[in-house]
Amino acid sequence: LSTLQHMDRILVFEKGERKAVVLSMIHYGDRNFYDVMFDKIQQENSLVLLEGVMDKNGLFGDTGPYPETRYGLTSQFGTFNNWVKKEKAFINSDIDVSELDEDVRKYMVAEFHNSSIAEKATASTEEKARIQSLEDRQMAIRNHRIIENFDRIESENKTVIFTWGAVHTPFIVKALEERGYKKTASFEQRAIGFWYSPLL
Repeated sequence: LSTLQHMDRILVFEKGERKAVVLSMIHYGDRNFYDVMFDKIQQENSLVLLEGVMDKNGLFGDTGPYPETRYGLTSQFGTFNNWVKKEKAFINSDIDVSELDEDVRKYMVAEFHNSSIAEKATASTEEKARIQSLEDRQMAIRNHRIIENFDRIESENKTVIFTWGAVHTPFIVKALEERGYKKTASFEQRAIGFWYSPLL
């Protein structure tokens, strides 16, 4: 038997007396991963910038944009985010889906209800390009909102913690470096691990 695992990073940046911690999150992982990540931020007197597309007008329906579990894994949004909201100072630094332009909004809602990896894999070149354009547009506005919120609260908080998906990490790191922050530490944390047999 061998072990397969997915590792996520914890990055620490400092500028004078201020600190920014980037928890490079996976949205569905082992329960222990979220336990460890939450324990780490519990030790900090900090403000947490949470990820999570909001849906004030109910465009996604009754369940919201993120299931609490998937493929037997625990959800960041149903577990970790709820703990943060009960125990830590936080703001939801994401967008509301209603802020997206109509094409992107319709795509995100349809994707939530009818997401299919197989359909995406077998889509035409033109359809793949269309999907990528829509995903790039929603990513751009969400990345902008992260840093807009950081700039607004930075001066009032000595430590700010980003708990956003790993795909957003390069943008957050670049924005912090542009604001004079220097990376002072980097750690890895296992997010998913399971046993498998190479003979199967």
